[in-house]
Amino acid sequence: MGTELRPAFIPESVISRWVNLACEALEPPEREVVCGDLVEAGEYGWTALRQVLSLIIRRRVLNLEIARYCLPIGALTVPAAVLLTLVAMRIADGSAIYLWMWIDNSGWQIVQNAGFWNLVLEFAPGILFSYVALACCSWTCGLFIGWTARRNRWLAALLLVAVVVSIAICGLPDALGRILVLGRARDYNGNSAVFLGVFYRWIFPRVLELSLVVLPAWWGMRRSSTIHQFAHPARFVLLVFCGVVFGSLVCQNVVWSPIDAWGIWPLRYPHLPEIAPLTVSVPIAYLFLIIHHRLTLRRAGPG
Repeated sequence: MGTELRPAFIPESVISRWVNLACEALEPPEREVVCGDLVEAGEYGWTALRQVLSLIIRRRVLNLEIARYCLPIGALTVPAAVLLTLVAMRIADGSAIYLWMWIDNSGWQIVQNAGFWNLVLEFAPGILFSYVALACCSWTCGLFIGWTARRNRWLAALLLVAVVVSIAICGLPDALGRILVLGRARDYNGNSAVFLGVFYRWIFPRVLELSLVVLPAWWGMRRSSTIHQFAHPARFVLLVFCGVVFGSLVCQNVVWSPIDAWGIWPLRYPHLPEIAPLTVSVPIAYLFLIIHHRLTLRRAGPG
């Protein structure tokens, strides 16, 4: 074997994890054969990763049967990724204003003022609650997408990450303002001072998108494989609630034209905490079902 070229800053253990993660995209019988062949051939590191990825491309991406999965997966994953990222950007801008006032513009004299801490105690719980609600909503959407995608969860996860990264780099087109609510706190001149720095303008929203959108959604997709363990009524109710959360997310971020005929003026600038009780209830219900299932198996084991 020739000398293997790889970046010096990437440890061998990390590359091995990437190889194992890539092997999960293969079917279980084929996965065992591929892993066995790699061990027998003594292939490790970038060479093994390159061989596994090339096999995945030949088996999955270039397979014509994948076309029938791409459309339904994309129809659910792309809107969810766009809407969750949009909400994360809106929450990031809203919380950045308070963080900028509390951290960047507070001195020792201000900290000693009781009014400062009253302001923090008044708004900090709402900000933290928005973070929790967004993470729960992302996890619920990931659970719903993962159950819908079934064997192609890896494709849905890759598509979701690609959409989030694309929005982070290129932003959203202004033309979508006719369809989606794109208004953010940085659009108002009174808040321009907050977003002059790179941190609140670019880094902070990316951190929230990664920690509150990508990671929870990916975790939800992985946990979706356990839904089949639940009883049919519980599974049905859980998936219905997931669909309701996704539908509420869509309705709250779509620009609805006022219907003069019936005098209906839908809410144009909604906020995620309006559906927060529902988004938080889905992970709690899932946790309850998991605990109930494990207790049932433990009781049935000795018998």
